[in-house]
Amino acid sequence: MLYDRPPVPSRRRIFTILPGVGIALLVVAAGAAAPEPIASAIRGVLQQATLAHVLVIAGLVGALAVVASVVPNDLPARQRVQAAARPLARARDTLGSLVDRAPWGVSVTVIAAVAATAWYSLGRAATVPRIFADELIHAEAARALAQSGTLPRDSYGLVTPALDSIAYLLVGNDVSAFRLIQALNVAVMVMAAFPAYLLARRALSHRWALVVAALTVIGPWLVYARFVMTEAAFYPAFLLFVLALVRALERPTHARQLALALALVLAFATRTQAIVLVGAVVCAVPAHGLARGRTRIALRAFAATWAAYAVAATGIAALAATGIWAPLGAYEVLLRGWWHPHGLALWAAANVTSLSLGLGVLVVAACPLGAAALLRRRAGEGEQALAAAAISSAVWLLVTVVVLSQSKYGQGTVHERNLFFVAPLVFICAIAWATHGFPRPKLLTAATVATVVVLAVTMPSGVITAHSADALSFKLWTQLERSSFSAARQMIVAVAVGAVVLVRMRTAWPLILTVVLAAVGVTAASDYRSDQSRSLVSRYAWVDRTLPREAKATILWIGCSKDDCPAGSPRSGLAKMAVYTEFFNSRIDRVGHVRGDNGSRGLATDTFALRPDGVVTSMGVPLRPDFVVADARVGIVGSRIALLRAGDVAKTDATRGSALALWRVTPPLRLVQRGLGRK
Repeated sequence: MLYDRPPVPSRRRIFTILPGVGIALLVVAAGAAAPEPIASAIRGVLQQATLAHVLVIAGLVGALAVVASVVPNDLPARQRVQAAARPLARARDTLGSLVDRAPWGVSVTVIAAVAATAWYSLGRAATVPRIFADELIHAEAARALAQSGTLPRDSYGLVTPALDSIAYLLVGNDVSAFRLIQALNVAVMVMAAFPAYLLARRALSHRWALVVAALTVIGPWLVYARFVMTEAAFYPAFLLFVLALVRALERPTHARQLALALALVLAFATRTQAIVLVGAVVCAVPAHGLARGRTRIALRAFAATWAAYAVAATGIAALAATGIWAPLGAYEVLLRGWWHPHGLALWAAANVTSLSLGLGVLVVAACPLGAAALLRRRAGEGEQALAAAAISSAVWLLVTVVVLSQSKYGQGTVHERNLFFVAPLVFICAIAWATHGFPRPKLLTAATVATVVVLAVTMPSGVITAHSADALSFKLWTQLERSSFSAARQMIVAVAVGAVVLVRMRTAWPLILTVVLAAVGVTAASDYRSDQSRSLVSRYAWVDRTLPREAKATILWIGCSKDDCPAGSPRSGLAKMAVYTEFFNSRIDRVGHVRGDNGSRGLATDTFALRPDGVVTSMGVPLRPDFVVADARVGIVGSRIALLRAGDVAKTDATRGSALALWRVTPPLRLVQRGLGRK
């Protein structure tokens, strides 16, 4: 088979492994020792990656691809082109021979190390959490797991808290733990290169599989490694599931079906979205059997899997009916809405087009043609298994994204953030189409070209926004917003031009170049950075540093009425200071509010009441915390023992004199000032 590569002779193995391992270690050491210069150098390139520059270079790539499709028909012209490219070809062959001699694991390790160093260096500029309330939920779950070995009821899965809890166990404060989580996220996320390579080897040569591994870890969505969320762990977990599915399709032994079940459980434990991958298995098995001309045999071979699914479904249904366990957790509300076919179609168009733009357009358009080539009856069994698994997994993941987008919880935006996991599968199918000779069945080619253009035209222009962390691609494509030529029209033109190039293309490199170009452009537009330095952010751990051993504190957010807080009163700085204080201090055990809640938090807090005598109550019972964090402009009966001023953490958007105070409370909790205004 294509992916059965001859082993390196044992006497030479050590000499082929050591250089690659040494390079990987040097790269990681350089990243750890000098992350700021590396980040500055990368950002120097990113600063030039505006949409205007991206479009110009993409246009040149497309034009060269079209010209190259004509040159082979003219022998003298082809010879001149080959002569001009001969030095480049020699350099490519020399590099290729070095790559071929190294074991694939070493080569992928070097790729992962380079990517990890780059993303870690860039991510250090994100010094505080940004995506509320997701990061609060995951951080609290990891902290609880590290401290007590239990998970809060509102946590999402086990894998991410388990991974992040390592940081809270290894370091002494929550600010350092946040930074270590960012490093762990990068390390885990770049591990996706390994299953991506192994998947690619089912259909591609060793060199092309390394290209897929590299593309897997340069995508702009690795920016999510800066945040305390599930995306980092789910990226490799999803690809591991697809790899397990491919292996089970190739040879459906009981051991491989068990491995597939374990991979499915791992994916679900990482992200609830993965529950739909059960449907991917159900669809991939008959699809692979149909491609092999042995559908009944394929279905019978997975009898153990079907039996396990039946038993699991019965048990889960019983637990759900009795209220013992809700398998979908917080996502169960998505099943209660009404899914209108028209709305689903519009959101499918928006999400697919968004992902297509983030991947450079060409690979998404080429993907169906490549999948069809891999499913041909004369294709290898590994190729057919790959195509069946890739199509089924991608479609079912898209279903979850479309349903989320249409629901009221979708917030009226596309959710590219929940779909980018399929990008390596798209790369493999697109490159396989090129390496298989660019087959263009007339009917399928026409349908593919028409579909990608229709999807772009159908996408509602109202979903295009530059302010959503769920749709990174739009951050680039809104840079040239014009009333006469809107971002939506620019996207339609880009997709249409890409479809024309696809029809004429006869070399694989435009696919790669457009992916890299889009990755650089979208990364430049999505380079999340905080306005507070790492040294200043360390001051947010002020509560843990001040409290006595074993003591806990409550955060009391004091809202205000329209009379107390006139329209336009600046409060956002203090609101975020309260959220960061909660995030970076493990000794905060409760968060509540009087009057209005803290909108910057993203999650509702406990509702407290204020009696006429100033006593704060919860469900009619006076609160008796030992320590309280509150707005310093409101007095509390007790003694003030610490203060965090807005200027201490460089918060310039807060009212002058804003600060948070830590009070030792004389119980019960009583406010001295009756007026809670911010005037």
